[in-house]
Amino acid sequence: MESGAIDRNVWWTQGQLQLPGEPPVKIRRLQTDVPASFAERMFGDWYARSGEVVTRFDRVQGEGVITADGKLLCLPVGLTPGANMSCGEPDGNQWRSHYSTYLPDMGRSGPFLRLRDRFGNATGLGAPD
Repeated sequence: MESGAIDRNVWWTQGQLQLPGEPPVKIRRLQTDVPASFAERMFGDWYARSGEVVTRFDRVQGEGVITADGKLLCLPVGLTPGANMSCGEPDGNQWRSHYSTYLPDMGRSGPFLRLRDRFGNATGLGAPD
């Protein structure tokens, strides 16, 4: 990797930790493995701004992922200018609603914020367990 380049295979959520008698320090929760597929990358709990809801991608449908209730489906669409992921509410062979966006990078994307990874580990956002 070139000097100064960003390694996009390392995802993290930042936080701050302060032990008694010590100054605060930044910490990062790292996801050190690289998901093998689009589905593995998207599985987990997400805050979806479009519906202002927390949703869980937990099923594979074709090349994409869908929520258990079937209300949100996301598909990879390749590296096209402006977007590389297509999401929406499916309605048979059509979309009831639809938008194009970028795959979440480090747990964040325009309409999504990761709350739990595919293993159920909290990313430090949302209500504590």
